[in-house]
Amino acid sequence: MSSGEDDLQARLQLAAAVIEHTREAVMVADARGRVVSVNPAFGSLTGYTSAQAIGRHVRFLGSMPQGRTAFGEMWAAVQRSGHWQGEVWLRRRNRESFPAWQTVSGVRHGRALHYVTLFSDIGPLKQAEQRLLHLAHHDALTGLPNRLQFENDLARSLQRAWRQGQQIALLFIDLDCFKLVNDTLGHAAGDELLRVVAARLRSAVRAEDAVARLGGDEFTVVLEEVDGAAGAALAAGKLLQAIVAPTVLQGRAVSISASIGIALFPAHGADADALLRAADAAMYRAKRQGRRHCVLAEAGPGGAGRRGGMAAVAAARVFS
Repeated sequence: MSSGEDDLQARLQLAAAVIEHTREAVMVADARGRVVSVNPAFGSLTGYTSAQAIGRHVRFLGSMPQGRTAFGEMWAAVQRSGHWQGEVWLRRRNRESFPAWQTVSGVRHGRALHYVTLFSDIGPLKQAEQRLLHLAHHDALTGLPNRLQFENDLARSLQRAWRQGQQIALLFIDLDCFKLVNDTLGHAAGDELLRVVAARLRSAVRAEDAVARLGGDEFTVVLEEVDGAAGAALAAGKLLQAIVAPTVLQGRAVSISASIGIALFPAHGADADALLRAADAAMYRAKRQGRRHCVLAEAGPGGAGRRGGMAAVAAARVFS
């Protein structure tokens, strides 16, 4: 055997060893799309042995959720440019679907055409991305939506209310004397109290209502399709009763109250910023009323809104 042939044989053996030991699944198909070879990683990822895969059309792994149209478009791209890569959903032998990053290349060896597909399971990566996304939009202590998510949710609620001609109530909640809990029982007890309050707020409203923690001891609740000031005040009263129920912290019964400011769309603000300012100002008036109060915001500019039956509120009303 010549040195050139020896060199070619060595390269072929190296290529075979790389394919054999790579952690990416490798599947080789002929020009008709029939599997002719797979590597061990293919079996580990899919559950199919080499004998179970060879001879089957590459479609047996399931391809994308978009179905046969997307599958055809993928292969058309490979035939046109010789290459395609992207995210797909594949199916294991046990019928479990999983997301994969897949690369398909056309390879010619002499007159023979083969298609080499490489893919890897990106499920763990997508789960990590989802966790990071959740952390970016939720409060780590209570699990409630944070300020960023609250602003997004409120903007969507306002859009729906404007289109449907409905009212929205924004409740701004601030715990009374929360600093005293931290100072006397410690921050661990304060954190536990915040978790308890968060759970009580969530359980005291409807599933479609949005509860968020803005930070510190400040919470918000967005009530859609609310029945005016009376309906908002009734909901605020329920929330207040849920908050003031005694809580056991470090073996001691602790009772805390809250001050709640209420602002209505469109009477007290036509956008999220105006509504939040109105609810925040009403909350501080509730503090000045002596705490454990719910105060309705004063009418703002343009408070008459788009619905004739919704007159602006002339002065703050207090519900205790």
